[in-house]
Amino acid sequence: MSWAPTNDAIIGLLADGQERTAPQLCNGIGRPSGTLHPNLTYLLGTRKLVARWEEPKPRVDGRPRRRYYRLHPDMILPKAADG
Repeated sequence: MSWAPTNDAIIGLLADGQERTAPQLCNGIGRPSGTLHPNLTYLLGTRKLVARWEEPKPRVDGRPRRRYYRLHPDMILPKAADG
């Protein structure tokens, strides 16, 4: 996969430093559910993103574990100083 506009949209959405799941990213950039996984795999492979699996609580949650994505620390721009 080469660079795609969707990759820019994912990085832009994660620029606030917050973690998001794939469905949250889909909603945030207006893409259908499940269409981002090739982009996420590419961005993980190029070290633009990092990901973690949540700790499972199958008895409590009754659902599969979620994977959370965020920008790699090297991708986060420092905030401009005020004044």
